[in-house]
Amino acid sequence: MDLTWAAIEAADALLKRWRKKIKAWKQHDVAPDLEFLAIIDNDLDTPRAIQYLRNIEKNEDLHDQASRFLFADKILGLDLDRVEPEKALTREQEELLKLRISARNEKRWAESDALRIKLELTGLEIKDSAEGQVWHWH
Repeated sequence: MDLTWAAIEAADALLKRWRKKIKAWKQHDVAPDLEFLAIIDNDLDTPRAIQYLRNIEKNEDLHDQASRFLFADKILGLDLDRVEPEKALTREQEELLKLRISARNEKRWAESDALRIKLELTGLEIKDSAEGQVWHWH
């Protein structure tokens, strides 16, 4: 396995995504997950354990996703139920977001793109959807 900055950033993004999922699932009961234990008992197979958790994350039919993640967290120590601190937007960021919404509504795409770049330089990541723009911190 090669340790690169890209791999570290990907792992950080995965960890943040899982923390958001735990919060969104709103279920914090922890029950033993025998399948996860079997994976870990097999020579501490952490790559397979992480893949197992990724499969759990994608399986919308499960009703106990949070429970399985929190049980695995007791072994892996990822601190998945930690609440990430919320950073407030600066006045400049708020103003740029408003200007970008206006530019998008008026179909001024070049201006909208330029504002996106300015916002990204301040630490925000902007996503556009049918409902409008959504932002989060890098």
